Amino acid sequence: MNSTIPLNEIIESIETRIVDVPLKKVHNHSSASHAHQSLVFLTLRTASGVVAYGEGGTPAGTAFWGGESSETIKCVIDRYLAPALRGVNLFAHERVLQAMDKAAAGNRFAKAAVDVAVHDAAGRLLGVPVSALYGGQVRASMPVLWALVSGNADTDAEEAPRVRILVAPIESMNRGR
Repeated sequence: MNSTIPLNEIIESIETRIVDVPLKKVHNHSSASHAHQSLVFLTLRTASGVVAYGEGGTPAGTAFWGGESSETIKCVIDRYLAPALRGVNLFAHERVLQAMDKAAAGNRFAKAAVDVAVHDAAGRLLGVPVSALYGGQVRASMPVLWALVSGNADTDAEEAPRVRILVAPIESMNRGR
């Protein structure tokens, strides 16, 4: 840990942008299909010039999952969260959370994206990875999900063994319609 860094680093600004990332395959849901993932990327700057990053999103960037979309995440951060956090000490994590809650009710995806950037800034300022803030790295890698989203239960069941996904719950869920 770098002992010359004061633990009163002020958030100066937060900027956002929406980026549409193409997917390897089209995802089919009960209400829509999408071939890209919209994500909100944040850039947080501190008073001393440290630059940190965060990210937030919902499936396809749409509001069908939890009521937030990429556009609402960006809007809530730009209009409410960023102004509320300007001048707040990023090391005073409870104050950061309180400021966000006071500025906007709900909006969990938007707040989580900002929280990622706040943690990134803390790690950068202290010269440690974010995992060190929570006791250190626990694993070197982690499994990821391969979504079975063809829109056809038989196709999904056929694909599942190739990507090492348990087929039974997916079959019963899709065929139970």
